[in-house]
Amino acid sequence: MSSHKLMEKIKIMQQVLPLADGFNTTACPVLDMSEYQNVRFIIQFGVIASAADITFAVLACNDATPAQSAAAAFDYSYNTGVDKGNVQQAMVQNVTTLNLVVADGAASKLLLIECDGARLQKALGATYAVKGVQLTITENVNKTVAGAVVAELWDAKHCSKVQDLPVGTLV
Repeated sequence: MSSHKLMEKIKIMQQVLPLADGFNTTACPVLDMSEYQNVRFIIQFGVIASAADITFAVLACNDATPAQSAAAAFDYSYNTGVDKGNVQQAMVQNVTTLNLVVADGAASKLLLIECDGARLQKALGATYAVKGVQLTITENVNKTVAGAVVAELWDAKHCSKVQDLPVGTLV
């Protein structure tokens, strides 16, 4: 049996805790990309009061501060309702910002944003090495938007084989 399960290949981190008004103007924490090549942000949200106009961007960063950052191209998929797996979601590729206008009372939206290391490096140019990535979320007019953000980092730059051990083995 292989020890390479999906959970062992992907690092998952909470970016924005579930909040009743989570997206006023949010710069998520800079994620350390030094050990990973790709990032996916999973954003679940709904508009509670009056239509919202929200802009999303992915920034390539040279460090955790970040001293230098630049908008990177990304792909996204936007699901506008509850999906039981029978609807193929369209993917839009290679945008540097995404502006969504979400209707009043629109609940259960799911947005996936993906960016790879090559596009992050292209955004920063040859002068700086990519050390981090940051998602920014801006409500162009402050509305009550409930939401949460989770990030996944995957494609580790340095893989080490995980050894299968019998249950109860102390290491």
